Amino acid sequence: MEKSRKNIVSEGLVKYNKQLLGFAISLTHNMEEAKDLTQETALHILNKTHVYEERGYFLAWAKRIMIYKFMNKRENESKHPTIDYDDIPASEAVYSVAESDCNIDYGNISRLVATLPPSQTTPFMLVADGYSYKEIASETGATLSSVKNCIHAARVTLRRRLSQA
Repeated sequence: MEKSRKNIVSEGLVKYNKQLLGFAISLTHNMEEAKDLTQETALHILNKTHVYEERGYFLAWAKRIMIYKFMNKRENESKHPTIDYDDIPASEAVYSVAESDCNIDYGNISRLVATLPPSQTTPFMLVADGYSYKEIASETGATLSSVKNCIHAARVTLRRRLSQA
């Protein structure tokens, strides 16, 4: 009997929950924020079950959603800061200063990545998630040289578009 899309997505969330939480920790550097981000991502995924394509890559799809949620939240926080500087420990204050000096517009990068063709987006996001070229080729069924070409083309396109922005 074929599983429904909702069952597949629910099973994926259960199966990859620890990996998603670990990924959220690497993004937020804060356990509570990571738990919130993981929960927000799971809710978003459950609400968007109908758009999941069942040809695999659930973890990559979930991580991409998490990245977008994280970047959107950071972008909104930068527009409307609500930081109480008295509550920041010294160790985090140094990190925050270094982060604020880094003039990267994650929202713009997110929008540019979204404009890449699907043939480039999937390999690009998988390599960004830490997969090797060989693992990506194996997962997607593409040749190793095809994966390398897609990732290279995505990087060239993103560099060109970022320099124009």
